[in-house]
Amino acid sequence: MSFRARTAIAALLLAAAIGFAAGWLVGLRSDDSVEARVRDEAHRLRERIHELSR
Repeated sequence: MSFRARTAIAALLLAAAIGFAAGWLVGLRSDDSVEARVRDEAHRLRERIHELSR
């Protein structure tokens, strides 16, 4: 395997690890469960549709 290929793979793995860590940290900071966030978003969507249908 060439140096460029190894470097590209290492960069890809590093980016994936950073993305995973960032998502995990955001999840820790969020107090809401997934269900609560989905419920809130559905409520906002219903309100927006109601406003647009007037």
